[in-house]
Formats: sequence, C-alpha cells, structure tokens
Amino acid sequence: YHIVNRQDSISDQIKFYENLNKDLADPDSNNGQPVYMWSTNLVGGVPTGVINQIDVSRGTATPAPNVPNFWVPPPNMPNTLPQTPPAEQAFFSGAFRPNGAFQYPANSGLIYYNSNLVNQAPYTPTRILYNLTVWQANDPLVHYLVSDLKYSVPGQFGWWHKDQAFDALQGVIPLNLNRDPTIPIIFKQWHYAPWGDNSWLTAYPDTVDKNPYNSQYKDPQMWRSDYWDFPTNQTWNLNWLGRVHRGTPWQTIYLKSSNILTNSGSGVGMGLNTWSLWEGVTNSVDIQLTAPINDWQLVGVLAAMLNTNDLSTQFSINNANPNAWAGMLDGLVVLTNSASSLVPITVSSNSTAASLVVGAILAQGGSNFQNVGGIMAVPQLSEQSPFLDWNNTNAITDEAYEALPSQILPLLRVDSVGAINTGNGQMQVQFSGYDRHSYAVQVSSDLVNWTTVSTNSPFGGTFSLPISTSGNSIAQFYRSWLIQ
Repeated sequence: YHIVNRQDSISDQIKFYENLNKDLADPDSNNGQPVYMWSTNLVGGVPTGVINQIDVSRGTATPAPNVPNFWVPPPNMPNTLPQTPPAEQAFFSGAFRPNGAFQYPANSGLIYYNSNLVNQAPYTPTRILYNLTVWQANDPLVHYLVSDLKYSVPGQFGWWHKDQAFDALQGVIPLNLNRDPTIPIIFKQWHYAPWGDNSWLTAYPDTVDKNPYNSQYKDPQMWRSDYWDFPTNQTWNLNWLGRVHRGTPWQTIYLKSSNILTNSGSGVGMGLNTWSLWEGVTNSVDIQLTAPINDWQLVGVLAAMLNTNDLSTQFSINNANPNAWAGMLDGLVVLTNSASSLVPITVSSNSTAASLVVGAILAQGGSNFQNVGGIMAVPQLSEQSPFLDWNNTNAITDEAYEALPSQILPLLRVDSVGAINTGNGQMQVQFSGYDRHSYAVQVSSDLVNWTTVSTNSPFGGTFSLPISTSGNSIAQFYRSWLIQ
C-alpha cells in the first residue's frame, strides 16, 4: 500500500493516521466475486485485500470497482507482449507455475516464460483520501476563533475516500451564507446557524437544545447578517448598549432574563452542553464566564462609567415605592407587535401593563438588588413583557424584547450598602459606592435622629471608616447618603 499524504496541520495529520484503517476499509470478503482491495480481514496472517490484489493480477478474480486504469505494466514484462490487462495477467500468472511457462493469447500455442524471482502485481489500485473540512463563519461578524469557523460531523466530514477522483468533490460543499430565510435549506448540518436555522445541531444527541428559535443564545429575527440594526453616524446613547455585538455568534449584549446554562430541556445539563457547543469551548470555567447573563454585570459597569447624568438624579434600584417605579416608567417608548408589524407605543404610568412590570420588579428584588444589572432577571422586562403579544412571537425582534431594559438601565443607580468588618485589628464600617462621588456617613442611636460624622469618596467601589469601641458603648447605627 502506498499512501500519499498532503502537508497539513499537525492535528489533521494525526486525525488522518488515527482513522486510516477505518477510512480505507472495504468490506471484509474473500469469497465470491467481485473482490475488494482494502479488506483488512486476515487470512493466514495476510490481509484479504492483498490476496485479492494478487488474484486479480493473475486473472482468477474480478475487482470491485472495475477501474481499468489501475493496471500498470510490470517493468520486466517482455516487450513482445502488448501492454494490456489480459497480457499482464498472463505474464504475472507465470510466476506461480513451476517452470514459469504461460501462453498468450490463451490456447494459442505461443509460449512465454516468467523466470523473475521478484514480480510486481500489474493490478495496482490506488485509493485517494480526501480531508473535507468546512470553514464557514456562523455569524459573519464573529470569525476570529477556529470554533467559529470549523465544524465536523463524524461520518460526514473528515477523511473519506472516493475511488473516482474526478467526481469526488462535485456538489459536496454548498454555501448557504446569506441565504433567503424563506427558502428551506437543502443541505443539512452546516455551521451557519442564524435565527430559525439549527440544522447543524441535528447531528448531535438530545443532550443539546435544537430549537432554532432559542433566544437564549441568538438574537430573535437575526436571519442573516443584513438584519443587524446597529446605530451609525449618531451621537452616543446608552440606550444602544443592547445593540452592541457581544462577540459570540448571533448575539448582541444580552438584556433578556433567561439563562442558557440553567436550560434543562429534556435533561439536566442540556444548557451547559448547548452553550459549550455553540461557543466551541469545553473549559467549564470559560463556559460559565462567557454565558450571556454575565452581560448584566457588564451593562451595569458601562452604564456607571459612561453615564454623564447627575448620579443623584438617577433612580434607586432598591426603591420600594411602586408609585415611584411607575413614574419612572412613564413616557418610555416600547415596541409592540399587537398590530401586523412592530409599532412604538408610549408607556403610561397608570396602565395595567406598567403595574405588572412594577409588581414583578418589586417581587424579584424588593430592596435587595446588589447591582444595576440584577434587574435584568425580571422576565416582565423582556421575555414576558406585557407590552408584547405572545400569540405572535415570530414578529418579536430582539429590539422589541429589550426595549424596556435598554431604556431603564441608564436611569438606575444602586444604593450604598454597608457592612461591619475588622481591618488592621480594628472594627470598621465599610460602604459600597460609585468612585468619583461623595457620600456622607451618618450615625444614630435610635434610627430617628441622625448626625453626619464624615464625608467620603469611594475608591475601587468602597470606602471605610473606623468604629470607636472605647468608653461607654452604646448601640449605634450607620448609613451613607449620596451627596453628589
């Protein structure tokens, strides 16, 4: 057997040698006709394919497939014989006779001799192996990782053979980038999988989510790259954070409530498996860190960094007054699909829908939101918004899902939270806060009368001050108050 291997990456070469026997193999058969050349079943310690090659070269067996150009005239064949398969078979068969004598043509009386001690089998089949790899960007905007481009399904891609080289690749690799979403895909299991197309996931077991309309890991209505609605040539606006591409296929910064990692589907761990496959990562830490809901924390940080509004005028995320929340929602513009297409509507503070959203926010966090992004866990802000018609989900775009959170986030701030701890052997009270802002620390013994004891500016999100424990100790309560 002669193997010609093209130069390729180390991983591909390793894959080639690991699968060589499997990819070369023919049916194991040495009985009946025709016979196969790449049968690895041993007979007397010799592969069946080798025995079959010799039998075809002698003329006692018929090859399958019968490809005439696999015949090669032996270099020591007499030049008085024609270089044809029958003549080559006759010459080679002489090596198996006691005196090397053979007739050609058969029964012609013309006798020749093959006295060579070493003979080349004239039937010398060649099998070509192809390493088919599809490099296809899933999301055309994200293509800097190999996992974003390369996709392989066992038995369909990788090394395989085709005995007729000229037709091996005809029609094998179609391109479906930017295909019309109204036209059904013909070729399945390709890596390009925008909204509505998860055909490549169908090759995997039911341990992954195969729903082509799963908004947990790709944006609704993103049928192809032309459907992105990125703001251009406009002044900066924090409302656009939800339109920034997050760097994973078919997703902008995630402002919806559900978590792909906790998607159990038909079994525990389905969400983890799906996200790992979608991201192309297997490291369990990376899977957790790149999950879409981590964007909630990112948006909170960006909103604090990029917001130029007076912090004292922003709305406290832990405000427990439902009327105050309703007032904050009043006048915001959301999209609704109650009509034949998405249309903007203005939120009214006394509407039933606004009341449902406010109730959900207070039920979710009460006064315990630790950061601005925590409000994203409220489903009524996005995936269960009362402003959307859930009888017509196919018309809901990603912008419609995230209209409320994208407008609310820039308006919110978190309160300063205090804790008692020990530092350098001394009791101290520590408060959280926004850097480059000032907080007054007040103390009280009865929670009614408060006295300001210091003014502080956080560094790294916190500030501390010591607590005196000398003399007559009395109960004291501390609070921080945003000054500017």
